[in-house]
Amino acid sequence: MKKIFVTRKMDGEIFNKLSEAGFQVDVHDECLADKEELKKVVKEYDAIITTVGCEVKSEVLEGAGDQLKIVATASAGYDHIDVEKCKEKNIFVTNTPGANA
Repeated sequence: MKKIFVTRKMDGEIFNKLSEAGFQVDVHDECLADKEELKKVVKEYDAIITTVGCEVKSEVLEGAGDQLKIVATASAGYDHIDVEKCKEKNIFVTNTPGANA
């Protein structure tokens, strides 16, 4: 079973649909800003869904396992994600412009 970690609680039916499709979806109740905790998360999950308040930088991505394939942000910009490090590790990065509008 593929595992998805969501760095903070968000509205949306999509998480229910992902669960129904067979994904394990774990949602952090509040914005996960603690880098040490996030370092543990990237070792265990196949996908991370995040927001601007959670920085997914090189320091965090260094420990990512080979199973981490995507980092998606529920925002327009990528300033909080080290896109170059993701490219190095073959991790796809995507965003959702207008999702918070």
